[in-house]
Amino acid sequence: MPAALRPFLLALACTVALTAAAADDPVVSGTLLRAADGGLRFEPCDGPAELPVDDVGADADLAGLYAVLADNATPGLRADLRGRVEDGRFIASGIERLVRHGSVCRQMRKRPAVFRALGHTPAWSLNVDRVRLRLQLGGSRDTPEFRYRRFARDPQSGRRVYDVRETSSSLRVTLLPERCMDGLAYGIYSYRAIVVYDGRVLRGCAYAGTLPE
Repeated sequence: MPAALRPFLLALACTVALTAAAADDPVVSGTLLRAADGGLRFEPCDGPAELPVDDVGADADLAGLYAVLADNATPGLRADLRGRVEDGRFIASGIERLVRHGSVCRQMRKRPAVFRALGHTPAWSLNVDRVRLRLQLGGSRDTPEFRYRRFARDPQSGRRVYDVRETSSSLRVTLLPERCMDGLAYGIYSYRAIVVYDGRVLRGCAYAGTLPE
């Protein structure tokens, strides 16, 4: 990561990601683009076409994040935003994920999720749907799945904990609603993730998917 980006991204990482109002809006996946007039436009995966963006979030920092994360070689940012369409405009109320690379639309359609988490060194990813937790460990064919019936959520802090113990294995996932920076992927996420798989601790970032709880 270029040294010039670190102070700004570290400051952003300290910001609480979501307010209660933002959490009421659905998550919409798509591409965030810079318009010819200097504003932002959002192209949802499932249409309609590009929409002008009104950033009404508590931080109102979409423009600042775009300026830092986007580059000339990559058109737009892959985005998972909370918001709604009104009068031909996208009203953005919260940021779940902004990344420079990847395909949010293909991922959304292939494996819908309530939450997704990921990390590096070692590489890992986690998919949370309504009934199971699926962990993918990079460089391994081991993809353990754990079914769960309930999870714990702190109504004040918004922290979520999934804790599943089986006969020979266990998985505990803690999601903390704090802005999380992924310097390797040039991405900003709305949650920090701590995963403990059979005593092995994995740390990374997470975000809410388009699948409602």
